[in-house]
Order: sequence, then C-alpha cells, then structure tokens
Amino acid sequence: MQPQVTIVIPTHERPQYLARTLKYYAQTDFPVLVVDSSRVASPDAAVLQNGAYRHMPGVPLLEKMRSIMPLVATPFMVFCADDDFTVPRAAQACADFLMANPDHSSAQGHYVMAMPGARGVELTAGYPGNFQVRVDSGDPSVRLRQLFSPYVQNFYAVHRTSTWQAFYALPTEKFSHYCILELLGAMLAAILGKHKVLPLLYSVRDRFLDDDRKNPLRRKNIDVISRDPAHAAEYEDFLASLAGHLCARTGLSPQEARRDIQAAVDLFIEGTLGTSTRKPFHKKIPKYAARFLDALSGGRRKAAMQREQAQLRQQEFERFFSSFDVAAEAELGSIVRSIASSGAHLEKP
Repeated sequence: MQPQVTIVIPTHERPQYLARTLKYYAQTDFPVLVVDSSRVASPDAAVLQNGAYRHMPGVPLLEKMRSIMPLVATPFMVFCADDDFTVPRAAQACADFLMANPDHSSAQGHYVMAMPGARGVELTAGYPGNFQVRVDSGDPSVRLRQLFSPYVQNFYAVHRTSTWQAFYALPTEKFSHYCILELLGAMLAAILGKHKVLPLLYSVRDRFLDDDRKNPLRRKNIDVISRDPAHAAEYEDFLASLAGHLCARTGLSPQEARRDIQAAVDLFIEGTLGTSTRKPFHKKIPKYAARFLDALSGGRRKAAMQREQAQLRQQEFERFFSSFDVAAEAELGSIVRSIASSGAHLEKP
C-alpha cells in the first residue's frame, strides 16, 4: 500500500534536534520533507531514504513551508516541529479515520509533554482538555464555536492535504503575527470539516526550549491585535479570508459570515485567553508566608513540597496514560530514550 501521510518538518538553527528527529522518522515508510532555514545545511539529511531535504538559508517560516507544498503527493499530511515526535502508527490511524470519514478535515490523538532534566525525563499529560473536544457539527459556523469550547490546538494534527493547499492560497503574506496564522489554520480546518481526537498516543513534545517568548511576533495575541489600530488591516484581512470560505460553504452573506467569524474569535478570547488582573494584597499573603517559612527551614520545606508535587504529577500522568493501548508504552519508551540520550536539551537556544 502506498503511504497516505507525508511528514513535513520545518526547522531553523537547531541541528541537534533535527538530527534526533530525522533518526526517529528514518524508521517509517512515510515520506518526510524537511525545510531548513539554518545558515548551514544539515549533514544528517543523508538518513532520509524516502523524502527530501530543502536547505533555504534565512527564508521566513511561511515562505519555506509554502515552497514544500508542491512536493506533497499524499492525500494527508502532518506538520511536525523539530522537537516533537509524532507517532507514525497514530498518524496512520488518523489517516485511516479520515479516509473512512470524508466529512472530517483533520484528526489527532493525545499529547505527552516531556521535560528533560538532571533526574531524567519528566512526563506530563499534554492538552488534557482534548478529552472534552467535540468539533462534529454539520454546520461550519457551529464548528467554529466548538473549536474554542475548549480550544483545539490542531496545527500539528493530520490534515487533508487539500486543507493546507487552501490555506496557502490565502494571502498569508499579509499576516505577520503567529497567533493570526495559528487561528487562520485552525478555523479554516473547522470550516472545511469536522475534527476528531482519537483515543491514542499521538505525539510527544520536548518542552525544554520555549522559543515563543523570545519572538516579538509571538508575544501579541489576537485580543491585542483585534483592538490595535496599528494592526487593523491585518486583522480585517484575517476576518475576510475566513469569511470567504464560510460563505462558500454555507451560503451566508459576507456580513453574516464575518459576524460568525468574529463571534468565534470572541469566544477564543474570552474562554482561552481570559483576562488577567493584579491580585489584591490580601490574596498574596499565603505566598509571602510560604516564602517566609521556606527561609526559616533553610529551603527544606520547599524541597519537600516539590517532591510531593512531582509525585502527584507522576500519579496523574499514570492515570492519563492508562487509557492508551499496550503498544503506546513501547512507543513512548523509545521516544523518551531518544530525548534522554540525544543531548539536544543541552543546546543553548
């Protein structure tokens, strides 16, 4: 049987992570496409037996990802970050589900977060809200609201290749903020079809690096951009792009479609982003008291609490992971060993 899923890996200046990722996917028959904007080409690209490596020094993220689309020859595809491990068996299960359910545009399973440290790799459940996800209405406008109840982070799901082709047919060059691009992809997928979360281990994410906070284009979220006159043109293009697809799918007028898109964005802002306010002083007293007790105990109290919290996290993770099949344990073990032994977490960002 011909492969049904292509794995696309964008990367930039993280050679150790890329080497680890390529070694992992060398074990699968899926086509693997790598777009690397690093200054120096990766010497590890030679391990790719079924795919392609494209070295594009300094090329922006969207441009390099768009450039790889003509090479995708399978009906389904998945973007994979260079510090993620999308389980091939799970990706195939998602593709099988999508083949059997043409009214769905995307599918994924559950995530495990891995934090390398001096004592090994700590594992926690990723996106526990995914157990509540239901993006299954026959009405695209309703699906947009379901997408944010709770928010489904589906960028790295298995998608129909046609969805990403539609995405790159939009004027994405007008969008500079990552939150706009993330929501554009997520909401377009919801307009085009339903989303399914399957009960399986889908991906393990290495959480050691957190580059998001360092990039100014990632710091502003949609709640700020939607109100800032400096970004009014970008935000209007975002609404118009999605409203056009919603009109085509539903027969709504442009005004009605824009209203439904805006309502979904408002739901995301209210339910996912929320609002943060400064706590009054009396609510900070327990924190200050804990710090005082820590100082009196010479740090022993804090260390004991940290051990207790680590044990609780371990118990919670074991409950979470017990819902997966037997094969998931071996898949997770292989990935954890790769993370622990690669030394990639020692690389300075």
